[in-house]
Amino acid sequence: MDFEVIIVGGGIAGIITAIALSNEGVKLALIELKSSDILTSLQSDGRAFAISQGSWEIFGAFGLQHIFEDNAGLIKNIRVCDQDSPLHLDFSDELVDDLPLGYMIEHNILVRELYKEALKRDNITLFSGNPYSEVEFLDQEARIEVGGKKLTAQLIIAADGKNSSLRSLAGIEVNTWDYDQIAMVCNVSHQKNHCDTAIEKFLSRGPFAILPLAGGFSSSIVWVEHKDIAPIYLAMEKNEFLDHLKERFTDYLGELEFVNDIYSYPLSCKYAKKFYSKRMALVADAAHAIHPIAGQGINVGISDIEVIVNLIKEYRSLGLGIGSKSLLDKYHRLRFNDVMMMVAATDGVNRLFSNNIGLLKKARTMGLAALNKIDVVKKYITKYAMGV
Repeated sequence: MDFEVIIVGGGIAGIITAIALSNEGVKLALIELKSSDILTSLQSDGRAFAISQGSWEIFGAFGLQHIFEDNAGLIKNIRVCDQDSPLHLDFSDELVDDLPLGYMIEHNILVRELYKEALKRDNITLFSGNPYSEVEFLDQEARIEVGGKKLTAQLIIAADGKNSSLRSLAGIEVNTWDYDQIAMVCNVSHQKNHCDTAIEKFLSRGPFAILPLAGGFSSSIVWVEHKDIAPIYLAMEKNEFLDHLKERFTDYLGELEFVNDIYSYPLSCKYAKKFYSKRMALVADAAHAIHPIAGQGINVGISDIEVIVNLIKEYRSLGLGIGSKSLLDKYHRLRFNDVMMMVAATDGVNRLFSNNIGLLKKARTMGLAALNKIDVVKKYITKYAMGV
């Protein structure tokens, strides 16, 4: 079966890429190991994503903003605190003409709604429930076999995640390091309205974030702990875990209850030294997986998708090969430096705040308090984080 593009990996990055390319009339195949029945009825795994204003605008260009109308919570205010210091740094939508600072949506809801959209498209052929095999990258085309069918295309897009098999098969080297941290995530309901406010507390072993979900009375929790400490909490009964959660929450949202189970994810950084190989481009986590401290991982991936989709659109309109080295090299050049800046920023902030060194702690606190008084700097930081 002949296609223009084959996308391997039907997670958020893969399905957004498929929909965006289908808008341009590209004939494509989407390969995903999970079955379509599972994907369209996916249950919560505790994860939720902060979609920046810049990514929101990209969703608009792809015709996907309607997914968020009933499913996303707004972020209008962000408060950043260093441990238990009374001094803090506040960001508000008033700094950016009342634009939301971001949109919170749960992982399973986003996947489910994206698949509903993709299944409407005649030019997307979904191959789900079977692993791929026999991948070849040739001079004129790429070949891959799935479910006993041999597929060919000008270009393969690898959206198969942080531990990308395609990246390994292509021999693309990676840089990686472990943070010795585990993120514990869950959703809670609370007595008081969160008023569209996100809280980021920097604690000595990792950040603790309270992120507002749709409806006003539930939030997504990301609690990062050292890898030796997290298992102690994870082994607790839920009521005991909730008591420790309340200590970190304080009382500002009132009584708490669990909405779902507690999930955990080990944290590391991994990025490819090159975002392409012969007839293949890496996008999102297959190209780079960063620390979640600023909630920017998904937004960096969405920027990858915007760039590769626009390049494919441009090259198709000019009658040029969309699997050419020219296109792939241009994609790498347009994305690599931006990604490296985000890798450095998230890594640096995590290392700066995840410690209890007295002098650093005092400097951090004073720095947050001073910065909170300089609106012009806060406005710049806010716009950068929003991607606008």
